[in-house]
Amino acid sequence: MRRTTLAGCGVVIALALTACSGGTEAPEENGEASEGPVESTAFGPDCADLPSEGPGSLASMAEQPFLTAVAENPGLSRLASALERSGLERELAEIDDMTVFAPVDDAFDIYPEEQVRELFDDADLLAYLIGHHVTLGEYGSRDLVEGSLPTFGGDRISTAEKDGEYTIEGYSPVVCADVRTTDATVHMVGMLLIPT
Repeated sequence: MRRTTLAGCGVVIALALTACSGGTEAPEENGEASEGPVESTAFGPDCADLPSEGPGSLASMAEQPFLTAVAENPGLSRLASALERSGLERELAEIDDMTVFAPVDDAFDIYPEEQVRELFDDADLLAYLIGHHVTLGEYGSRDLVEGSLPTFGGDRISTAEKDGEYTIEGYSPVVCADVRTTDATVHMVGMLLIPT
C-alpha cells in the first residue's frame, strides 16, 4: 500500500486555517447544485462492500441523517471518529442539504499511523481537513463531471470524470457515488482530500 506523509500538509492546513471563511459561494463551472432529487442509485467498486441490509446499508443510510448514517457504517468508522473529535457535528447537523466526500477507513491507512494520531489530537486541524470534504448544496455524480465546488472550509475542490470514473482534486477516486442520506449526498472517496 502506498504511504505518504501528512507532515507538510499540517503546516499548510494550519496556515490555511487562519484564512478560513465560510463556504457559501456558488459553484464555479459546474453550475448550481442539482434541483430536485439527486440520483439515488449508488454505484462504484466499494458499494459492494457496504452491508446489504441493516446499519450501514444503502437503504438504512437513506433513512438517516448523515451523521447517524456515518456512525453506523463500518467502512466509515474513522470518519465518524474524526467528525466527533473535530467538533463539527453540531454545525453539520444543522445543514439540510450538503454533499460529503467521505473518506473510507482505508483512506486514513495511506498515512503513517503516528501522523494520523497527531491529526486526531488537533481538533482545529481536523475540523479544517473535514471541512475540505463538505460542500453546501447537494451534488450528484452528474455534477462532478468537471469543475470545482466550494467547500464548507472556505476553499474549493476540483472534480473530474473520465470513462465513468470520478476523481476529486485530481487524485482521490470516488469509490462509491450517490449514496443518499436524509440531509446529504455522500460520495465515498479512497483518499483524504488535503487542502493546499
